[in-house]
Amino acid sequence: MKPLPDNLRATMFVAFVITLSCAATLGVEQGNILEPHRVSINSGGTGELTFLLQRASYNVGIADGVFDPPRATEALDVAALLREVSLNQNKLEKRFTEYSFVQKETDREINSKGEVKKETVKVFEVFPIAHREPVMKLISENGIPLSGEREAKEQKRVEEEFAKAERDKEKDEQRVAKNRAERERKKAAKAKEGNDDDDVDISGFLRVCEFVSPRREHFRDRQAVVFDFRPRPGFKSSNRQEDLISKLVGVVWIDPADKQVMRLEARLAEGFKMAGGLLVNLRPGAAFVMEQMRMVEGVWLPRLAQINLSVKVLLFGGGDFNKTLEWSDYKHFSGDVGDYKLDAPKTNAPSDKKP
Repeated sequence: MKPLPDNLRATMFVAFVITLSCAATLGVEQGNILEPHRVSINSGGTGELTFLLQRASYNVGIADGVFDPPRATEALDVAALLREVSLNQNKLEKRFTEYSFVQKETDREINSKGEVKKETVKVFEVFPIAHREPVMKLISENGIPLSGEREAKEQKRVEEEFAKAERDKEKDEQRVAKNRAERERKKAAKAKEGNDDDDVDISGFLRVCEFVSPRREHFRDRQAVVFDFRPRPGFKSSNRQEDLISKLVGVVWIDPADKQVMRLEARLAEGFKMAGGLLVNLRPGAAFVMEQMRMVEGVWLPRLAQINLSVKVLLFGGGDFNKTLEWSDYKHFSGDVGDYKLDAPKTNAPSDKKP
């Protein structure tokens, strides 16, 4: 059989592409996806060649591992790395109270079409205090700085909170020590009974999840170790903590030099019911993103957190919510009440300077 002339092969190829494009618009619906099902090629003299699509199947019997990114060439002990990260994270949380900072909160309500119904933006100056909740001073709302009477009222409230923190300093220290001892006692008792159902910790992730596709990437101009996590196949949870973790999938970026989490992405692959679904039902797709940044002195502090939730509350309904927290302008203090100096509220008196 003689090969086809180049000009005829080119003509057939163009005809095939055009016919395929047209066929896509005349396709049949298969699993709610429109598929081209008939392709015809006519070379102009040798007859017509027709291709008919008889059946299409999607995502049938495909293992999760098929979509894993390529593995790194060197072996990485992810479990050992995570244990070091956990220890460093505990130290970081203690150092966090030594800094004042600016916190920006953005809250969005989303309708059923994915459109933003309402957005609220608040900016605070935050002053962490040892053994109690931080003092937060509102400085702007929806892009408008506080001024006049409202600013003076907020200044007075913050000063009163500092004064109360100073008065209750010893009482707060005793309360925190008592609560810590009680938590340790309960944790030891549950561990002895084999029913450790406390907050999520690194041991829970190591027990429930498998860590796949460890690799190296650059993130924010630093070297990072990255890996995906997902529930171990066939894992059966024994408590509420493990039940929650077993529904999470995500990705972690870790600084291999400082052993700190640079970024964490996690989402619910399945719904999660709290109190049997009577109080709160988190729907699949709920997601959380967190980032930390390295300060000049080598300390890692939070930079960003974002939460997307689709929830059902009680028996009445729910909605989609998005909350973003951004932290900036860190200033180092020891975290004691006496370390903070608040400027007096600005007055609205006219300036003596001529325009």
